[in-house]
Amino acid sequence: MSQENVEVMRQVFAAWEANDFDRFLASLDEELVTRRHPPMPDPGTWHGRAGALDLVADWLQSFDDFTVQAEEFIDSQDHVVVRTLQGGRGSGSGVRVTGAVWFVCGFRGGRMVTWDIYATREQALEAAGLRE
Repeated sequence: MSQENVEVMRQVFAAWEANDFDRFLASLDEELVTRRHPPMPDPGTWHGRAGALDLVADWLQSFDDFTVQAEEFIDSQDHVVVRTLQGGRGSGSGVRVTGAVWFVCGFRGGRMVTWDIYATREQALEAAGLRE
């Protein structure tokens, strides 16, 4: 099942890149739980599709010309670990920033039920039950 989940994640990023937010939302379970973990800025928990959209909208407000690219997919049973490269210009400062952000996405029935966001590979792999 995990390879199918990797394919779902590839489709999530394809939908994002195509600005196809209906397809993006269709991959999210209605009961989705999204968590941003320290040391990421503004850690917290969001619920449902609306919560995920609120998180994304809040994050995007911090940047002009925001980009996100999936660079690596690691399958782990019912989870997929994704290394993303994110970047943009700070909306207040105009300074260009880029960095890796790690997602650990849990699946049930082909839909994402958890979306955890981490600052480091080590955190993400540990959360997915993997070791380096």
